[in-house]
Amino acid sequence: MRTRPAAAAAIQPVCPAPISDELTAEAKEIAVRTFSALGLYDCARVDMRMDADDKLYVLEANSLPSLGEHGSYLVGAAHVGLDFAAFVNRLVDVASARYFGTPQPPSVDAQAADPSQRGLRVRHPAPRRHGAFAAAVGGGLKPHR
Repeated sequence: MRTRPAAAAAIQPVCPAPISDELTAEAKEIAVRTFSALGLYDCARVDMRMDADDKLYVLEANSLPSLGEHGSYLVGAAHVGLDFAAFVNRLVDVASARYFGTPQPPSVDAQAADPSQRGLRVRHPAPRRHGAFAAAVGGGLKPHR
């Protein structure tokens, strides 16, 4: 059995980030522009750092973010009401719509994320090591055309 260092186990992801609505909108815009500029599809995690003046800087775009059942990307998926199975199904639906031209799946957003209203079970993944502000592109799950 693989164990994690004590320091990694102590880190608790926070989603959504405790920042202003204005800064959240800016982070989303930067994430979407980064996603588009790099020609990414289906999902990606755009990691950013914020300085003391609340200026955001892109560190990297990860087109294969931690997609495992306890990966860091699932923190954002849980925020929009998707457990692991629903997240994987969402990825398949979005990729299928892009690749095969099947109907677009409905949008997923935090306002519609109350799992008690949709019958979804949200499991909060185990904490993972991270140090960057991660901005998911539209929940990370909208198709790019």
